[in-house]
Parts: sequence; C-alpha cells; structure tokens
Amino acid sequence: MKRLLFALLVGATPALADDADPFTPAQHYEIGQKLIHCSAYFRMGAETARRVGMTHNVTAFEDNERGWSLAGMFMLVDGLSLDRQTETKTIAKNMSDSKLTDLMARKELYGDSAGEEFASLFAQECQPLRELQKTLVRVMRAGQ
Repeated sequence: MKRLLFALLVGATPALADDADPFTPAQHYEIGQKLIHCSAYFRMGAETARRVGMTHNVTAFEDNERGWSLAGMFMLVDGLSLDRQTETKTIAKNMSDSKLTDLMARKELYGDSAGEEFASLFAQECQPLRELQKTLVRVMRAGQ
C-alpha cells in the first residue's frame, strides 16, 4: 500500500511503485512528527471547546485530530527501527502531549490573542503538509 501511495505522491505510474518511496527513514520520522504535532492543534481545540461548553465543535476537532494523528503514525512507523515499530502509538501520543504542552504554555503567554497566534502557527507549520495529510487519509480509507 505504501509503495502505491508514494507512486501517487511523486507522480510515478503504479508499475514503478516498487521504487517510488522518495523518503529516507529519518524523513519518515520527521514528517510523521510534524503531522502529529499538527494534530495537537486540534486536540487543544477540542479540549478548549469542551471546557467552554461548545460541545458541537468537539467532534469536528477530534475528527481532525484523528486524521492528522493517523497520517503522522502512518509516516512515523517507517522512521522507527523495527524493534520500536510496535510502539508507534505510544511514541505518537508522547509527541502529541509534548506539542500540546507547548501550545498550552503559549496560550498562557498570549492570552486573548492566542487564537490569532495559533492560526498563524498552524498555517506556517501545517498548511504545507495539508495535501500530504489528505492523501494519506484517502489512501488509508481506500485500504490500498
């Protein structure tokens, strides 16, 4: 499945899929970590919405968080050594927790303007990965 995905991402034909993975293990890890960090923005949004009683927004935030997190784990697993691949979920949770702690600290620092700050940070850190994230989720849903 991953080879076909990378063929699609780099524009190769499915026949060339065996040689299509353009990423090294370190790049898999780095991209996975970035995607997981992006998921933390939605996790924080869900927690904030829950705290202020905006329950209708919680599900949307959680769905987005799950999509970014799954895409991150999909990439991360190939960046881990074979003996650590079974720990992908735990490693991803630790990465997300770390980013969430950072975001909560920034929320304290920026106060009322935190929303604008987070929108800017998300656009800077995550928007370049949006198409990759959407493609990963689409491929996982298709079960290819």
